[in-house]
Amino acid sequence: MKKKNITTPLVANQIKTIELINGSDVIQVKLRQSARAKKLRIHVGLIGVRLVTPVSVNIKHAHNFLMTEEEWIRENLKKFQSTVPIGNEIMVFGIPHTIEATYTTSKKVQIENNKILVSKIDNNSLGKIKKYLSTLLKEKIYIYADEICKKLDAQYANISLRDQSGRWGSCSSRGRISFSWRLAFTPLFVIESVVAHELCHLLEMSHNQRFWSLLAEVNPRCKEADQWLKENGNLLHHYIPKKHS
Repeated sequence: MKKKNITTPLVANQIKTIELINGSDVIQVKLRQSARAKKLRIHVGLIGVRLVTPVSVNIKHAHNFLMTEEEWIRENLKKFQSTVPIGNEIMVFGIPHTIEATYTTSKKVQIENNKILVSKIDNNSLGKIKKYLSTLLKEKIYIYADEICKKLDAQYANISLRDQSGRWGSCSSRGRISFSWRLAFTPLFVIESVVAHELCHLLEMSHNQRFWSLLAEVNPRCKEADQWLKENGNLLHHYIPKKHS
């Protein structure tokens, strides 16, 4: 086992990567420091491994912890790194889509008749689906953002997608807006509402009466969207939801 002798402190909300190496088998673990975290927590899922750490933890500590849990990580990762679960359903903009294999020369993911068609089935296929859905989502977000900005007479700096587990979107004081890529699973009115929410922060950063009035003005369905996320949000953090509403 190759060890890294690193003492660099983690930086809040900055993603770093540690490799667990066993011969030619390498596991990349994404690290994120969180002010809310009280202990180190490992998340193993369909698209990889994440380690969330408290503020006080440095990379060396994080790496040592991962090494003690490496056997557990490898065992659980095998459960998720199988081929694409053909026949399973995922939501795309709130509509159930069935994953199917299509044996063509094309390497692209496609959607036809509420089916997600994937060729070249391998361990990267789920990542390709994520990338494809992220592209579709970003197209929708830009359309909504441009429409809402005209209503607000505001302008954002840039828009990005992340895998945010604690929030659906965020807006910095510099107008940099990010959204969870998992919004691709939600109905379009929910996406529009989350976009409107973050864009309203361009004019009012606090959640005060002015903010809520702005949001209700540009997005009358904001309360309905909030309720949808409250009831279904946890499901969206499983890459392939088993329950749909």
